[in-house]
Amino acid sequence: MRRSVLIVGVVLVALFSSGCTQKAKLRVYNWVDYIDPSLVTEFETANNCKVSIDTYGTNEEMLEHLMEYPGKYDIACPSGDHLQILQNMNLIEKLDKELIPNYSNLDLEILQKNSSYDTNNEYGIPYFWGVSGIAYNRNLVDLNPESEVSWDILSDARYKGKIILLEDRRDLVGTALILLGCDPNDTSEENLTRAYEVLKRWDENGAIYHSPNQKKEISDNESCLAMAYNGDANSTIKDFPFIDYVLCKEGSTFWIDSLVIPKKAKNKELAYKFINYLCSPEIAARNADYVRYPSPNKTAYDTLISPEMKNNKTIYPDSTYLKKCIPLNYIGDQTTKIDSLWELLEPGSKKL
Repeated sequence: MRRSVLIVGVVLVALFSSGCTQKAKLRVYNWVDYIDPSLVTEFETANNCKVSIDTYGTNEEMLEHLMEYPGKYDIACPSGDHLQILQNMNLIEKLDKELIPNYSNLDLEILQKNSSYDTNNEYGIPYFWGVSGIAYNRNLVDLNPESEVSWDILSDARYKGKIILLEDRRDLVGTALILLGCDPNDTSEENLTRAYEVLKRWDENGAIYHSPNQKKEISDNESCLAMAYNGDANSTIKDFPFIDYVLCKEGSTFWIDSLVIPKKAKNKELAYKFINYLCSPEIAARNADYVRYPSPNKTAYDTLISPEMKNNKTIYPDSTYLKKCIPLNYIGDQTTKIDSLWELLEPGSKKL
């Protein structure tokens, strides 16, 4: 009998000890392949914790999940107008900048642009920024990257059935509006009707829809052209040199992805540590080299990011081109008009 009591006691002590030494867990909700895995491993080691990363392919998916599971994640990464949507829905908290000393490394110009979504930059920390363009397979497309390319190449019948469009309704409709010479935030019935005619041409040209990471399809000769974010395209080029990328002459949408902390996050202390870690110049530079997106970290850009990246105008477009790149602003209830156009295209039936 005494032996049984002793065994039970030993088991209870072991269980209690295991619980006491269990590593803290940080839950991150991020875009696909949007952080250097080695940085995550190093943070885990330095902070004796476990970082779990779930991914999504669209802002709409991210928003729906945060609404349904408000306490599931400690960090999320919304784009542009969705940063303001999350604020308006009271789903994210106002940040304590004293807990993010590396905030001082961020580019004031990027912070000023981000303030159009986040007045005084109180809720989000810029993570990466970018524009859209056309990735193409040089084995299938005879295109001079030095020549001016129009977004309307997506209507070219030569590529019918071999085109990928982004599964991002705001970006897609906004790009069609830019092709027409309109503001991508225009929600007038007249110009949205015109934009739909453009989108219908692209759609009827045999387009399939995909979330940002389209490496497989564009690299294995299944597709000729892909509407792509500049970082995703340059990451693909790094792995598959026969892929090339151009920015279109009409301009592009412009976006900033930000790191936020949900209101009901369970480990806010560790979330602040992770955000501050990502804002350090050395870490930001390594992360930028991995994801191939332009970094909002000015200290990293000035001192650590490679000349090869800085001189690549599809990663860091020059000021002349950036003047033609327009942020997708928060448009409130007018998003229902964008949603209506999206549903008319029925992208769900053509999704990879």
